Amino acid sequence: MRNPAKTSPAALRLARQPPRNSYVGAETDVFATYNFTRHLLGYAGYSHFLTGEFIDKTGQNKDSDCYYGAIQFTF
Repeated sequence: MRNPAKTSPAALRLARQPPRNSYVGAETDVFATYNFTRHLLGYAGYSHFLTGEFIDKTGQNKDSDCYYGAIQFTF
């Protein structure tokens, strides 16, 4: 089994030129909850990740968006 870290382009760039800045990025979240009943709770959220200089130099430098939600039942 080969080790993907040894062959990935990002790993090769990192090995040749370690970045001076180790700032990975920042994340902003929005989160909401709602009690449907005393036993049933729902929540949903949105996260936006802003890439920093470290990720810009070592990997894909696109910001990321994530939506999520869940329902919780309590006995």
